[in-house]
Amino acid sequence: MPSPTASKCFWIRLQQLRFHAHHGVLPEEATLGQRFVLDLECAYHPPSEPWTDELSHTVSYAELCEQIRELCEQRRFKLLESLADAIVERLRTEFPKLEYIRVCLHKPSVPLAALLDEAAVELRWCSEAWPNSLASS
Repeated sequence: MPSPTASKCFWIRLQQLRFHAHHGVLPEEATLGQRFVLDLECAYHPPSEPWTDELSHTVSYAELCEQIRELCEQRRFKLLESLADAIVERLRTEFPKLEYIRVCLHKPSVPLAALLDEAAVELRWCSEAWPNSLASS
């Protein structure tokens, strides 16, 4: 029997979202652009009323993708950290249900004199109630 204080939490994950953009410090990155890959993980508690099979009870992953794509393709950032922060802030604003957001940005074509697969930056945000909200009703 489930605990009376248990609560449900939905996790939405978008993995390997790819887009072409012009982020980076170097002039060539601004001119030519390059491929970026993004992993997103976010969570929220469902409404307390009975669950229905309606989009209004969840966060649309299609809309999450669109918000991220729009931001990544319409603005230019020198730093991956700045882009990750802008994504988190946009998602917090557009999707107030979200209580946890993790963004991991991958830059596969890093212009360095070293051999590496990619550079990546990860940013996590959580509401003040998180993670204690998982243990309370």
